[in-house]
Amino acid sequence: VDTDRVGRLGIYSTLHTKLHNLARAHQIHYKPCGAGGGDTGIAISDDPQRLTAFMAAAAASAPSVHPLDLRLATDGIRITA
Repeated sequence: VDTDRVGRLGIYSTLHTKLHNLARAHQIHYKPCGAGGGDTGIAISDDPQRLTAFMAAAAASAPSVHPLDLRLATDGIRITA
């Protein structure tokens, strides 16, 4: 957030800043992702309970936030026809 503000990058919108601060309060990591202005964000934690609590708090405080159910895959990307 500070680098964004100092560098005037404009990636941390008001919503991203809110989610970043909420993530810090839940002791997890958050950052905007995506080209341009960060059209999505990612919350990362090795503690599923903290992540679940963050997602509940994010949904309650920012109704425009919609979680994506993404998971790590051990086999990488596959294209099937």
